Amino acid sequence: TFVLLSIGGLILSHRVAGPMYKFLNHMQQVAQGEAPKPLSFREHDYFQELVEPYNIIVDKKGFNAKDHNSITKKAQ
Repeated sequence: TFVLLSIGGLILSHRVAGPMYKFLNHMQQVAQGEAPKPLSFREHDYFQELVEPYNIIVDKKGFNAKDHNSITKKAQ
């Protein structure tokens, strides 16, 4: 029983922690002016509902290295 609960807990934690880790890294790339690939999670990960709206926001706002550099120059 303990082994099964441990395995289940491990799987559950990966379905939560994996997407959040990937989401955080993606947001950091965007904040640094990089143009990362669209965000995606594994098929059975949690938080799938965040992927599409987030990618739309990043796409519509045009977050990429060129825009970041021009914004940084204007601020200086």
